[in-house]
Amino acid sequence: MLQSNSVCPSDPARLRGWNWESIAKPIDVPERARLLVQDAPAKHIYFIAEGVVRLATTLSDGQRQILGFGLPGNLVGFQIGDRYNFSVEAVTPTKAYQLLRSGLLDLMNQKLHLAPSLLELFAQELTFIQNQIAIFGYRASEQRVAFFLRSLRERWSRIIGPEKPVPMPMTRQDIADFLGLRLETVSRTISRMSREKVIDLQSGHFRITDDARIGRLLSGGWPKTSGNGRRAAARL
Repeated sequence: MLQSNSVCPSDPARLRGWNWESIAKPIDVPERARLLVQDAPAKHIYFIAEGVVRLATTLSDGQRQILGFGLPGNLVGFQIGDRYNFSVEAVTPTKAYQLLRSGLLDLMNQKLHLAPSLLELFAQELTFIQNQIAIFGYRASEQRVAFFLRSLRERWSRIIGPEKPVPMPMTRQDIADFLGLRLETVSRTISRMSREKVIDLQSGHFRITDDARIGRLLSGGWPKTSGNGRRAAARL
């Protein structure tokens, strides 16, 4: 199974501490605004300095599929082809740095000692897809939600430390669209975890309070529940 902490660079604090303004254009992105748009020419790459973004693609039937969430220290927008095959939208007010694709390659040539970290940044979008494949390996909705929560905690722990509550600004609909579940299923599963004291929900944050239970759940030790729900954006 893919290790969820592979999404983050090995030293995101060092990367966030760069003088990015000397090599990139700083931009402030309001909540729900887009950094880049699906099918647009793939000219730029964005380094996320502050805030949270979601990578989403619109499927042929018009439905949205979320590919992953970018956190501070992540690079988004790297594209092999000439056009973006996804959009990137701000979940929260976001500060980012816009680089030309060629500019980042030049940076790697100029600062060879930072090349390993930059290569990890390049690999992040592939890891978003790998994590999603890993999620779909779990059939039970509780397992998918548990994987998401533990993965998110591991990613944030590299940014804010392991002791602080984990930020979770995305909506439950965002989580449902990422996990391939219905909104009602995600809401009921999170409520059940909170009620059974597996997690502690706070305002826009959470803590995992029973790691052993999460581990057993991911090993198939929790009965599956199911449900149908309407699509709505109810915040955690």
